[in-house]
Amino acid sequence: MRRGGILIELDFIKEMGAELKMMNRGKRGRSYKYGERMFEFLGHLYAFIRNYRILEGLCRGFSMSVKRFSSLFNIFHSL
Repeated sequence: MRRGGILIELDFIKEMGAELKMMNRGKRGRSYKYGERMFEFLGHLYAFIRNYRILEGLCRGFSMSVKRFSSLFNIFHSL
């Protein structure tokens, strides 16, 4: 048994297009770029990592544009 391992499920990425269509249906104004499940995933990951800058790097790896790590902080605390 290994200590400190995390199992990560990335199925939300496959379904993000459908989730965004549903979230943006009937919405006025600018459409959402990222679904709620993406931020739920990052929130759970933050519970283990405890570093917003690392999460910012992960978002860049997913090709998400994050201008600054405080944006992630604000989103997590609004959930």
